[in-house]
Amino acid sequence: MDKSVRRLAIKQYFKYFSFWFGALAIFAVIAAFFGTIKMLSKGANAGIGRSNFEAPAERVYDYANVLEDYEENNLRNYIAECENKYGFDIVLVTMNEDVESHGYWETVMMDTADDFYDQNNFGYNKVHGDGALLLDNWYEKDGYSQKGTWLSTCGKVYHNFSDYDIDSVLSRIDARIDESPYKAYMAGIERICELEYKYENAELPIIPWGFVIFFPICFALIFAFIKLRKNPPAKVTTTPRTYVDEAKTKIIVNQDTFLRKHVTQRHIDTSSGSSSGGRSHSGGGGGHVSHGGVSHGGGGHRR
Repeated sequence: MDKSVRRLAIKQYFKYFSFWFGALAIFAVIAAFFGTIKMLSKGANAGIGRSNFEAPAERVYDYANVLEDYEENNLRNYIAECENKYGFDIVLVTMNEDVESHGYWETVMMDTADDFYDQNNFGYNKVHGDGALLLDNWYEKDGYSQKGTWLSTCGKVYHNFSDYDIDSVLSRIDARIDESPYKAYMAGIERICELEYKYENAELPIIPWGFVIFFPICFALIFAFIKLRKNPPAKVTTTPRTYVDEAKTKIIVNQDTFLRKHVTQRHIDTSSGSSSGGRSHSGGGGGHVSHGGVSHGGGGHRR
């Protein structure tokens, strides 16, 4: 085969399959991108260590005396294990206080939890950094209960947890609190760790290299086989003016007739309509700024 003919054939081949070669290149770039991101994320999470040493070592403050000594120790050990594994502070505080003598239950619980976190300089990575605090109130008098739990989030926990996530933690505690405060707090802390682990280690899409390389090629070959079996469409040689004697034609009437105009108006609602009970993850649930000027998230369940 003549070299010029061969070059022309190769050129035509690449031109014919240019779309599929482009698709193959895009697949390869996507796969390389996600692979690189995944490796970098693993490297960033490796060897995580505490960098805030201004906070106290204590993590369980049972001012309401609802826990046995061994239960407190078990909670401390579990919290220490979780902190080392997931990289954020976890604090548990119980109290027996008439919070409504100082304002609304939700407001006072939120302020008490945030202030305790801020004033003790909690935060795994820095002062007022990554962490979560569970505040549980046991106050009840003359049959009137102010019992309930507040979850305060800070740092990456605040940025990761949505209103739905906060609600799920508190629901875990509610489900077990009557049976055992110890089991309820364990369940709540476990749920916090589950959620944080999920968001910190979210699986990136994995695109198999076999799919990236062979799928576009196979699809292109099948497409080419089908295309080449078909005969090319016949060339159109006539037009509506072919058999018209233009010398004898003339325009009788040149008129545009406007028959009807009917406009339908429809309102399209573009609002998303989110709520705290939704399952979508948006992070920053219950976001606010504490008395100390620190960004916190949070929410509470009264029982």
